[in-house]
Amino acid sequence: MKEHEKYNLILKYLKGEASKSEENTIKYLLKNEDFRQLFAQLSDIWKKSSSSESIHSEKFRILKELNSRINEYDNTKREQRTSRKRSDKVKPLLKIAAVILILIIPLSIYYTQRKTENQIAQNQITKSTELGQKLTLTLSDGTKVKLNSGSKLIYPKVFDQKKREVVLEGEAFFEVTKDTERPFLIKTDNIITKVLGTSFNTKAFLDDQNIKISLVEGKVEVLDTKNGESQFLNPSEELIFNKISREKTKQPFDKQKVISWKDNILIFENETLEEIAVVLNKWYGVEIILKNESIKKCKLKARFENESLINVLNTIKYAGDYEYTFSKGVVQISGNGC
Repeated sequence: MKEHEKYNLILKYLKGEASKSEENTIKYLLKNEDFRQLFAQLSDIWKKSSSSESIHSEKFRILKELNSRINEYDNTKREQRTSRKRSDKVKPLLKIAAVILILIIPLSIYYTQRKTENQIAQNQITKSTELGQKLTLTLSDGTKVKLNSGSKLIYPKVFDQKKREVVLEGEAFFEVTKDTERPFLIKTDNIITKVLGTSFNTKAFLDDQNIKISLVEGKVEVLDTKNGESQFLNPSEELIFNKISREKTKQPFDKQKVISWKDNILIFENETLEEIAVVLNKWYGVEIILKNESIKKCKLKARFENESLINVLNTIKYAGDYEYTFSKGVVQISGNGC
């Protein structure tokens, strides 16, 4: 077996990629003293490569030793030109060093990347709300976030010096502290909303077909990361992004209706009972079952401020020919239609 084949075989074995046949070959070759020494050298380096620090120190130690041996060889080269002993020692050394560096450099990159990822993960905070729960947060830059029920926000303990980035699932209202040097980025699905300082509402529940960004004050840029297209919003403009068709629609919106949730106000403007049931499910954390197909498309116009679920259900009941039952977190609504 050629020398480079031995190195490759040992490398595969150390990485756990050797086949059963190759493992048997290793066992056979280990009967040879020279191969045992080579195997022991590479195994020792592999074991020491358990952290980025040891990898770097071992790499520089090998390079320093290699350089020293080569210089020593050059200094005595003329005196021992006829002798091949020194050359025979240096050539294997060069081969071993090359193989070791092949091992070390990828490992160094891997452990450095893993260390960076671990540091990022340790710096991340995840806040989520259950159905029927809301949460107010203040981020490290002073930005205030009101998180709606059934939502999740991931953000760093401290923003870095170049940008402020958060990830949102669900709905939240942001009052972003102005910082012209560091844009504020909100990631929702494949959409990134970029702002410097403004207030706006983002609605991006996983089970919703649309993502909605509604701007109250300031100016925002909304970027579709899949195709690179971006649009700017001015105050009182809303961008609706369809996650299936990827179509975008920009339109004016009713500020009171869209952001009233953050003040515990529910506003329905001719929504169907089917649509209202989805909202009440998130708002109060209960399951709403509409027992009759005939009532799903019935519409309701109403405003509720800090109202209990029972008061809301009673209003729905008296607004039409409906009955409801409420037991163990499940509301069942029945009726004869509109």
